[in-house]
Amino acid sequence: KRTLRLQYRTRLNAPSVGQLQPVSDNTNPLNVRVGNTQLAPEFYNTFLLGYHVSSDQGINSFSALAILNQSNNRIAAS
Repeated sequence: KRTLRLQYRTRLNAPSVGQLQPVSDNTNPLNVRVGNTQLAPEFYNTFLLGYHVSSDQGINSFSALAILNQSNNRIAAS
């Protein structure tokens, strides 16, 4: 038996209200935060490629898996 699997997933992560508001958050004086109204949503792509080979009796088998994760417009604190 031989199996080849190709899978693609995508996910969108919108910024929170606190990350968008241009108001200073000084609840922690050592880490004052100000939101950014220009933030775009994060966009994630995941590609998965899998291959599996096994004998008819199921005694011997081989599997390989490759995963690629990619993101655009990553939201991070600076």
